[in-house]
Amino acid sequence: MNSSYSLWLEGFYSRFEAEAKKLYDTEPFWRVCRKCPDGHCCTRISYSAQNWEGDPFIIEDWVRMLTYVRDGFSPEQKSRLIRTTLSNAKNCIFVTEGRCSIHPARPWSCRTHPYTVSFHRDPGIFPIGELALPSCPAFAPLLGIKKDQLLVQQARIIEKDPNNNLVKLKLKKHKPVWLIDATPYIREYQANVPPASRPVSEWQQLFSLAEEAGGEKGAILAKYVEAITALKPRA
Repeated sequence: MNSSYSLWLEGFYSRFEAEAKKLYDTEPFWRVCRKCPDGHCCTRISYSAQNWEGDPFIIEDWVRMLTYVRDGFSPEQKSRLIRTTLSNAKNCIFVTEGRCSIHPARPWSCRTHPYTVSFHRDPGIFPIGELALPSCPAFAPLLGIKKDQLLVQQARIIEKDPNNNLVKLKLKKHKPVWLIDATPYIREYQANVPPASRPVSEWQQLFSLAEEAGGEKGAILAKYVEAITALKPRA
């Protein structure tokens, strides 16, 4: 990644984080999520450990995560990550004792869940206006649904904040809730990310980073990255 693109990417993440903070300050409903006791969503869905269709940040996300591991994990933490990778765990490999071990470097898909809804007409990235409400033990009672039940609905905007991308949506089984409209972010990264077909050299650099991040057994982590991205640029 060139320096100007990297600077834009860091700014992109920072702006979204600032908007997420505004959401927390505006909408008490999501404060339950911030106090999650067990990482419910992350221990059931492999958000960062799979190739998301339509996600143009697949390389960028992995570079951020693996750089964080390489520079910030102790040898024991790296060994534990390798053991988790080898165990074929169904949950995200970066979850440790119910918590995200790479939270500052977590990927785009994790940052947007479950606070965003999009009205941008690209269902390959976000279903238009569709909101899949979380059904964790904390949220299910508040939404009037059963634990592990997924409530999907077409949400209707009833109010917009003129100063940001926050929108208030009318839910079927709950009072109106504020979320972030991800549409402007989707348009921005569609305009800035590289083409879907990435140079082989970028993937090779990613695998090299995976080996560095994993320590002595880093090849295992590199093979895992290659497997979940379903690409074999080294051939």
